[in-house]
Amino acid sequence: MTGGITYAGIRDTRTNVDHTLRWTDLSGRTSYPSGGAAGFPCGVSVNQHAQSDPITIDVVTTTGQVWEILCDENQLLGDPVPATLTCAAAWNMLHTPLPGAINS
Repeated sequence: MTGGITYAGIRDTRTNVDHTLRWTDLSGRTSYPSGGAAGFPCGVSVNQHAQSDPITIDVVTTTGQVWEILCDENQLLGDPVPATLTCAAAWNMLHTPLPGAINS
């Protein structure tokens, strides 16, 4: 994350493929938190990643809201080269952590 833009990177790990890390800008997707009551993203994490399930990416905002987007990776045998991320059309707000509910 930099300058208010959230990125997700993917590196193609298949044999005989360019292993360059390629970045996808996630901030242009619908409902990306960008001010007002939602706040601005200030932290990002990969919540879930399993080979057969979507990659779940979360951001926490300056107002304490947590937003999530789902992305699929395309790097199986037979998928296009290089690997890419295909992300859902919209971010979804999950919840707002309550004060004291965050483990340190």
